[in-house]
Amino acid sequence: MDEVERRALKALRFNWAPTPDDVWRQPSFHVEGLHRDALRVILDGVEDADRSADSSPVGVAVLGQRGSGKTHLLGSVRQHVQAGGGYFFLVSLLEASAFWRSTALSILDGLNRETAERESQLRTFLRRLADLIGAPRAVRRAVTGEAELTRPILDAFVDLLRKHNRQVGIDCQDTARAMVLQAADKLGDQDVGYEFLCSNDELEPGQRAAWGMRRARRSAQEIVRDISRLLALTGPTVIAVDQIDLLINQAAKSLDGETRLEWRAALLLEQIAGGLMALRETTRRTLSVVACLDESWSLVKTQATDTVQDRFREAVQLRQIGSAELGRELIARRFAEPFNDQGFVPAYATWPVRASAFVEAVQFTPRELLRTIDTHVRGCLRDETVREMLRLVHDSVAGPAVVTEEPTTDDELAAVDARFAALLGAADASAALDPATEDVVVPELLEAGLTAWIGSRGGAGELFGLDPHPGSKPALHARLRRSLDERTEDEEHWAFRVIGARHPIAALNRIRNASTAAGLTEGVAKRKLFFLRNEPWSGGARTTEVIETFSRAGGRTLAFPESDVVALVALRQLLRERGYETLRPWFVSRQPADRVAFLREALAGADSVPPAAAVDAPVPVGPAGPELPAAPPAAVSRARQAGLSVVGGSAMAGGAGAEGGPAVRAVSAVPDASGAAVPSEPAAPGGPAGQKGAAESAGPAVRGGSASSGGPAVPGSWAARDGAAAAGGSAVRDGAASSGGPAGPGGWAARDGAAASGGPAVRDGAAAAGGPAVRDGSASPGGPVVPGSWAAREGAAASGGSVRDASASPGGPAAPGSWAARDGAAASGGSAVRDGSVSPGGPAAPSGWAARDGSAVPGGRDAATPAVGPVSPAAPTLATVRRLPVRVPRDDRDPGSVMLGQSVQDGRSVSVELAALRRHAAIFAGSGSGKTVLIRRLVEECALRGVSSIVLDPNNDLARLGDPWPQPPAAWDELETARAEAYHRNTDVVVWTPRRTAGRPLSFRPLPDFAGILDDPDAFAAGVDAAVASLAPRANVDGASAKARIGNAVLREALTAYARGGGSDLREFVLYLTRLPARASQLDNAPKVANDIGQLLRATMVSDPLFGGDGAPLDPGELLRPAPGFRARVSVISFIGLPDDGQRQSFVNQLQLALFAWIKRNPAGDRPLGGLFVMDEAQTLAPSGAMTACTQSTLALASQARKYGLGLVFATQAPKGLHNRIPGNAATQLFGLLNSPTQIEAAKEMARAKGSDISDVARLRPGVFYAAVDGAGFAKLRAPLCLSHHPASPLTVEEVIARAQDPEEDDDE
Repeated sequence: MDEVERRALKALRFNWAPTPDDVWRQPSFHVEGLHRDALRVILDGVEDADRSADSSPVGVAVLGQRGSGKTHLLGSVRQHVQAGGGYFFLVSLLEASAFWRSTALSILDGLNRETAERESQLRTFLRRLADLIGAPRAVRRAVTGEAELTRPILDAFVDLLRKHNRQVGIDCQDTARAMVLQAADKLGDQDVGYEFLCSNDELEPGQRAAWGMRRARRSAQEIVRDISRLLALTGPTVIAVDQIDLLINQAAKSLDGETRLEWRAALLLEQIAGGLMALRETTRRTLSVVACLDESWSLVKTQATDTVQDRFREAVQLRQIGSAELGRELIARRFAEPFNDQGFVPAYATWPVRASAFVEAVQFTPRELLRTIDTHVRGCLRDETVREMLRLVHDSVAGPAVVTEEPTTDDELAAVDARFAALLGAADASAALDPATEDVVVPELLEAGLTAWIGSRGGAGELFGLDPHPGSKPALHARLRRSLDERTEDEEHWAFRVIGARHPIAALNRIRNASTAAGLTEGVAKRKLFFLRNEPWSGGARTTEVIETFSRAGGRTLAFPESDVVALVALRQLLRERGYETLRPWFVSRQPADRVAFLREALAGADSVPPAAAVDAPVPVGPAGPELPAAPPAAVSRARQAGLSVVGGSAMAGGAGAEGGPAVRAVSAVPDASGAAVPSEPAAPGGPAGQKGAAESAGPAVRGGSASSGGPAVPGSWAARDGAAAAGGSAVRDGAASSGGPAGPGGWAARDGAAASGGPAVRDGAAAAGGPAVRDGSASPGGPVVPGSWAAREGAAASGGSVRDASASPGGPAAPGSWAARDGAAASGGSAVRDGSVSPGGPAAPSGWAARDGSAVPGGRDAATPAVGPVSPAAPTLATVRRLPVRVPRDDRDPGSVMLGQSVQDGRSVSVELAALRRHAAIFAGSGSGKTVLIRRLVEECALRGVSSIVLDPNNDLARLGDPWPQPPAAWDELETARAEAYHRNTDVVVWTPRRTAGRPLSFRPLPDFAGILDDPDAFAAGVDAAVASLAPRANVDGASAKARIGNAVLREALTAYARGGGSDLREFVLYLTRLPARASQLDNAPKVANDIGQLLRATMVSDPLFGGDGAPLDPGELLRPAPGFRARVSVISFIGLPDDGQRQSFVNQLQLALFAWIKRNPAGDRPLGGLFVMDEAQTLAPSGAMTACTQSTLALASQARKYGLGLVFATQAPKGLHNRIPGNAATQLFGLLNSPTQIEAAKEMARAKGSDISDVARLRPGVFYAAVDGAGFAKLRAPLCLSHHPASPLTVEEVIARAQDPEEDDDE
């Protein structure tokens, strides 16, 4: 190897762990054909988005193993989208509960990223928008930052926006002003805009008002929605969500104990799934792209209740390199630039890798190929010999290349020392310590310091990487990442942010932004955040509270002294002059980063060997028994009733097990008959009982606590953790061995506690020699398996016993609240009920979740024949953990009330009187809360009492209200089964499909039946107001211009005159407008104005089939009147033919106008409730912001419908997003799980107004709600199962249409 070749090979440094910078700056070595098929799928989606002006298309999931090129693919997507006139944003999601804040911050970062034209996306957008709305040159230059911005110019810009698109201009005007301010030339103006877009408080009172903006903060979700709607005016957008693998993995591994593992992971998956689904629904003209591992996407699809798979399509899987030519091109492009920089001309483009070697490239991912070749190149440098690489596949799999430092002489090191010393003397720290310039200067300084720290680690530094350089308004100034597990993409993070601001609100805003960007979460130790600050924090209450929260989550505040800054300035300049590769030996030898005190403190121990994954070692069975594999994680549980302290399982006193007592994984105490734990002699530390798998005479040892008689295991010992022996037998992992023989080697019985009387147990359920195996529990021999139960899935149940994580006494009930009750199945003589107790020999608790996992009824009615062979195993899922305990009282329900659920405190029924529903109900709950299940059951309960409902179905998850269960859930008792049968026998469920003629279409008349309300001045005036609100947008007379105001007045006068004659036909009214009588209006030129309005309305009727067009004319009586032979009708109105909010709002307005008139003519009279009108996603119909087409009619119904007996149910994910007059008109309010901090706080304020505390609303389990019934205080309840059957996936459009076409329903008509 000569010197030229050595320099050329040394220049071939591979970055096989791409950072997000690769997304924003396409590398010169990108190979376009590497993921051609996946790129085509995404770009097709972008084209769909471009055509979807008022909605967003189905998203795309980009799946592939680590190193398959997902990040580089996103970089190529960005390049194509921006070149085509669109916008691209990369969302790094590190905290699921802060989904919207993370998304908003990422979008703000993306707006400041430059396009190929060296202009930020923000200024590109503002320039396009200014051109679109016809802004004069002076306005265009000011809003794009090329000239000084003034309030009159900003007002003029917003006025032009409102003229171009009135709805967007009104709804998004504050956000539009903030975006213009952020692009302004003055830093102070930028801060005003940035803080608003971050949903932060304004720094000084009046700052926003001075620019025409409202002072109040908008939520992060509202900011994302507004920005999306504004961007959609000029082009399509791609929002790519990355790093959910890291989020899922860290949450699963960082929690303090098994008791919290699965439910936290389940909640996290719900938050991710809910966020991804809401992202599509919130944005406009936007394609959502998710890049993740196959395993992560599978969890999101299968475990979250929100059906994300229906909102995303999977792109072609990214796996190995597609061909030898692609592999060769990838390396040739990688080599070209460094070879050119060294002036080296290779013998062939991929030297020293022969072309023939790339035949094997199809077995590699791009990253594996780079690593393999890098290992070869490092070997050549180490041996000072050039060896051509003829094959890629070797006996060992390539890992990170071993870094071999080039020999460096003392003179070379001394030269660097001298230069570094000179730079230290000349360094100026002032810019970094100035709050006005810290965002510009500090990121580069921290990058230099962390680069030096990584370089000083030698070969270990290959595990570390840095975030790319942030934008102009960064939430963080730097982040160091350490790869812990490449397969799962697990990482450890150290994030840094300098906060020099002295203003308390400015400091608070920076703290919040940094905490969100860092994903700082209490209990997640792998994400660390350090604030660098020399001034003390403000002593105010808000700052003190925020800093305490920051500290509890593991955050630290460190000093940022001038001496540290000087060292960083010198390192930055040294790296600029000499480069990283040249300085590596000096970094290793001199450790210059150790000069920086805050780095030394923050990164202490960061390069130590990470602890191994917490897995249990194999356990021998007896002194010479076979080695068993490690057990799976214990199931989630919590402290239960009857004195049981449970960490993954529970046992009942006297429960059936191997001789001597039950062996239960993760039971902290076994009670005697009174429920108290039995004290006894402890096992000797280090002795047999204290060792893993050791025998403990006459009683079990349990994980983490004391045992029953025979002696508690030593806390923390292996015996306490994973197993106990029964009398006369060896202890096996997680369970007891029977006296008759050892458990089968490797069997789940041996692993999780199955006793086999007289013979070995077989893994996962094969009964052997007279006794079935039971996972995490015990069983007596000979019993049958209950179909669908955990016993059937992972073990066999026996008569008189319960399974999974609990033992039951023969013939007796499972321990109340135990996992036996949750996941086990009992055969005759001892039913097991999930999270609920039953009497001996009795059926499972009605409506309980035992139905999900299997539960027997008296006498073994649902039991299958005894298991005689292996039972097909199925791994427990996170969905199991989400299921919640429900107990239903045995007595029948009050026919005058509707059951909402059971009290969490005492199990009593929580009900609402039918008459109270006249005063309306509001349900506030986020994604994954069980809100839709609660809505369904409420409708079903009303139908059982003869009350018909109209149900709006925006998400295709309510059209199955007429579908019975294939077979009754095992948890139902006879009363619950009878209720379901009565519901389906007596309820007429009809699905309507407005604007879908293939289904059951509807057409609406925008005018109410004025003849029916002529004698009621208030109702007549409200009807005119609502009709004008519906007609005005279609006639272009809903604006603020003089022409629009005159037109609106003429429309109102003409409609009033026409309505006084009792008319309600739209075509007739249009004709009336074109021939307006002189007496109908007091305004000049009224006939001409009216004629123009009439022509516009006529044009709308032609273009909009719903607006007075074809289809069955709406008759609320038809929607609410059951067919002969039925007690009630449920009319489900599907929105499949109404894709955008504008169409839905117009439709709902027409529906509410019709209802308004109908209930006036058909009041409930002496009936407690005449009908129910259910609005899901109500915030889109009557939002808190600008008025929609249906806001007026919604408010009119909310205030007046009660006196006529119509009850309204409003359901929303956003309490703050709903018009404030609606909660005030809802006497019954229910709150479920909420994720958004803004909505959580809004819910708490509503509860405080009622004198109640719902402080844990952000931690509620799915199906658990706080209910304030008819104005009373809040009570916590659990909602029951639906009486109708609703699989996880919502109906497709075709399935909805098929239900609407149901021939049996047609016959009934």
